[in-house]
Amino acid sequence: MPIIASREIDQKEGQDSVFIGMASSGRMPLLEKCYEKRIIILLLIAPSWILLYSLIPVLFKLRQGIGADIYRFIEPIVTIPVNYFILISAEVFTDFNNEATIAGAILITWSHLFAYRKQLHYAIHSNFLVPLWFLGGILNGILLSFTAINIQHGTLVGLIYVIIMGSLLAIYLRVSSKGLFSKGKKLVLQSYLISYIVGLILIIVWIIVVRGFKDRKSAGWFV
Repeated sequence: MPIIASREIDQKEGQDSVFIGMASSGRMPLLEKCYEKRIIILLLIAPSWILLYSLIPVLFKLRQGIGADIYRFIEPIVTIPVNYFILISAEVFTDFNNEATIAGAILITWSHLFAYRKQLHYAIHSNFLVPLWFLGGILNGILLSFTAINIQHGTLVGLIYVIIMGSLLAIYLRVSSKGLFSKGKKLVLQSYLISYIVGLILIIVWIIVVRGFKDRKSAGWFV
C-alpha cells in the first residue's frame, strides 16, 4: 500500500508540473509537457544574446555607417520574441490571453496617437501611396471589428470605443491643425480615424445582421 500511495503521489506531482500548479484548480493546462524546459531555455537565451550582442562592439570596433545601423537593429529581432514567449507563458497570460492582447493593442494605439499628436506631414501626392495609406486604415478597422465580435460583450464595448475614440480624434484633427480632411497632413492620426470609421460601420452591420449585441459564438457563426 505505501508503494502504491507513493506512486500516486509521484504521478500527481508529475501532472501538477505539467499543469504548472493548475491541476487542482481545474484551469486550462498548458499544451506542452516540456513547459519547464522551454522556460529555462528561454531564460538562458535572453541574457546570453544580450551579453553576446553587447560584447561584440567591445571586442571588435564597428565603423559608423550602414553596417553599424543594421547591427543595432538586429538585437531586438531576437530579444523581443524571446521575452514575448517568456511573458505569454505566465499563468496570467494563460488565463487572460485575449484580454491582455486587446489591452496591449489599445495601449500601442494610444502611444502612437500621443507620439504623433503634433507632428505634421506633407500632403500625400503619390498615386501609389494614397491607396496604401487608406488600405492600412481599412485593415486596422477590420481588425477592430473582428476583435469586437470575437469576445463576449465585445460588440457593445467595441461600438462605444470606436464612437468615443473616433469622435475625440475627429474633433482634435479639426481644431488642432485643420487636418481632418487633408490628404495626410496628420498622417498617423488620420489613418486611425479611418480605422475607427470602418470599424464603426462593420460593427453596426454585424449588430444588424445578428439582431443584437452578440459575439460570434453566441450568434452561431463559424463555431
